[in-house]
Amino acid sequence: MSKTLAVIQARMASERFPGKILEPLPADSSVPMIKRIAESAEDVPEIDEVLVATTTDASDDQLVSFCKNENIPVWRGSVDNVLSRYCSASETYSAETVVRLTGDNPLLDTDVLSACIQYHQAEGNDYTNTKGLPIGMNCEVISASALKKLSDEMDRLSREEKEHVTLRFLNDKRFKKSTMKVEVPKVYANLRLTVDYVSDYLLMNTLFLLKANSEKNGMDFIEEVRNTRPWLFDANRENIQKKQFESFSEEKEAAIDILDRYDMKRISAFLKKTNG
Repeated sequence: MSKTLAVIQARMASERFPGKILEPLPADSSVPMIKRIAESAEDVPEIDEVLVATTTDASDDQLVSFCKNENIPVWRGSVDNVLSRYCSASETYSAETVVRLTGDNPLLDTDVLSACIQYHQAEGNDYTNTKGLPIGMNCEVISASALKKLSDEMDRLSREEKEHVTLRFLNDKRFKKSTMKVEVPKVYANLRLTVDYVSDYLLMNTLFLLKANSEKNGMDFIEEVRNTRPWLFDANRENIQKKQFESFSEEKEAAIDILDRYDMKRISAFLKKTNG
């Protein structure tokens, strides 16, 4: 029988918001963000087990202690080689399918995640992702056999490919991959429902307060909030989202967009004139 393992990559160190994964959601509760993510993943019928993949650094001892007290399995590995954490956890827990989750994204759409796992397995993919949901709600599914292949080739992978778990899958033609598009209005794709900055957390705190009095979940809940309180999502709209770009030109366009947003016209004009 195939086993599907959800792996939540998380660590206490964060340049912009240290310790965020143990901050409660909402703020007046006793349930940290990492536990919210684990509980949501456990609600997905296709997922057999959920674990947190963190580092061997002493700064993550507090996270490990919390997970053990909550009976959440933990796997500890390299600080910089995040991919190796997935490879080792997948092999140790005898998984055939691995769902990649992160400690930044506490609002999962469990119905979409369930559908993505089914789609991934039906298509026989090595890697599957979703597209169309707000930032922080899309999901990724990887076959354990594909992770094993990368594990065997780890010495030949770049630093970026080790740090960004799915980068090699996106660029390596050996792997069978596809995207499951989620049909929602385009306006939702630009909403920030991830926690990188304190302002992200303040929005998420409000959403979880509202969620406690709503019967809806996932995108249905987000649509409900946006229909009644659209101004809430302006709270973190100007935050910059980290992204792994597939090409220099793509990264350049993103840089120009940021410069234009902050009215840095001269440097923006210079980049627009340069080739590449």
